Amino acid sequence: MTYTGDNNVTYNKTCEPNRSDISIQSIEPVYLPEVRHTTDLGEYTYPYEYYAAGPSRVTR
Repeated sequence: MTYTGDNNVTYNKTCEPNRSDISIQSIEPVYLPEVRHTTDLGEYTYPYEYYAAGPSRVTR
């Protein structure tokens, strides 16, 4: 958040909630497939792992 004080100076303020400001109303489980495989190139083996969610992937 950006604001200008009474002294005409512009300030940037980061607003972060406290734990007491947050409450969880419900939790919904989500299926997130994990894909693991390895690739062998000569004497080297390279592991590859990712989580697939539709077109999105998170590589580990």
